[in-house]
Amino acid sequence: MEKLPERCPECNHAFSTLVRPKSRMQKKAIMLFLVGIGFTFPWAAAVIAVLSLSPVIVIPRSVGAVALMVTVGVLVVFGPGLAIGQWAMRIPRVTTLKCRQCGWSDVFVRRRN
Repeated sequence: MEKLPERCPECNHAFSTLVRPKSRMQKKAIMLFLVGIGFTFPWAAAVIAVLSLSPVIVIPRSVGAVALMVTVGVLVVFGPGLAIGQWAMRIPRVTTLKCRQCGWSDVFVRRRN
């Protein structure tokens, strides 16, 4: 993880130690999350429509069979969205530092361990 500077490189003014800058997601990670959400809801609707319109609906008689069907259903519906979300979380976060005295600012990439 890149160490943030403690002083402004332009005017040598010390950054506040009381308020730590927040790291945020990059725009491409946010876009990936939106793609994952946009993919998950239509996919879930399609899976539910196929299951509800199928001519043969098997009603399981045991608790284990119901649990297995629910688990597989959740993985099929939400698996791709969760995979895309995990991919988005691996993108490094960014932190913007701004000097209050001279107006200098820069964006730092914060790598994950």
